[in-house]
Amino acid sequence: MGETGKETPAGVGKEQPSRRFLLKNGALAGVAAVGGLLSGRAAEGAEDGFYRANKGRINQSVVSWCFNPMKVETLARAAVKMGIKSVELVSPKSWPMLKKLGLTCAITPTHGFRTGFAHKEEQPACIDILRKRIDETAEAGFTSVITFSG
Repeated sequence: MGETGKETPAGVGKEQPSRRFLLKNGALAGVAAVGGLLSGRAAEGAEDGFYRANKGRINQSVVSWCFNPMKVETLARAAVKMGIKSVELVSPKSWPMLKKLGLTCAITPTHGFRTGFAHKEEQPACIDILRKRIDETAEAGFTSVITFSG
């Protein structure tokens, strides 16, 4: 059987990976990628152990939930050390801390994945939070809001 738990017609291999499988392995790949960046510090000559984007031409951002259970502030401080300019998809309560560290929130969130416009009964609530978040985002000086269909 494949990762989906369904057997393919020939009984060999995988049909299609499940969303859970992709999310789990995607998060692991993200952690491995950051580990790879940190392990390459000697080649970059970073004395404190952090890779840095020094020339200012790279505008990278990290998504906070990929690093759960790491606290947003811990991730933000590491981002500053590496020259990353944004930590995205964090709640408005973290925005003042990001700004204090000189970071932005490249994409601000609305509701999560479970709620969304795809469900007619959830649309009014989604519209309310989207409008609220657009105003909060503009007030904070950030530029982009993302919403999901649910």
